[in-house]
Amino acid sequence: MFDEPVQPGQIDWQEPPLSNLDNFIVDEAQPAPMAHFIARFDPPIIVGLQDEIDIMNAAGLVTYSQSMPSTLDMLLYPRMDYSAPLQKKRTIWLDETTSRSHSYSLNPLRPCYGRMIEELPFSHPRQLLAVFQVIFS
Repeated sequence: MFDEPVQPGQIDWQEPPLSNLDNFIVDEAQPAPMAHFIARFDPPIIVGLQDEIDIMNAAGLVTYSQSMPSTLDMLLYPRMDYSAPLQKKRTIWLDETTSRSHSYSLNPLRPCYGRMIEELPFSHPRQLLAVFQVIFS
């Protein structure tokens, strides 16, 4: 693809050269073919639905997932039993004979939905900067 060997740091990763277009005969009426890349997240990232929309907009995509979103707690803790509400019981001993029992439970008023993103297609490396700003903000 390149005429001479490439040294590390020699290619500007934000503006890579389109040297492979020299091999194509491009009609002036047709736009140049766009390069497509895929970023794979290992481990996959789990984001809320609004963050997913922001990530897709930053990458220049429409939301492509056809699956129904799941709740964030099911995505983050997939092996947990969700048939009963999350609760924890605790016994506090005041002295050797007297104790109090406390029960804590989590009942969310409305669930928070999200998705797991394993890979993200993009067309220009500059788009990754905008994606990382959404992920790390």
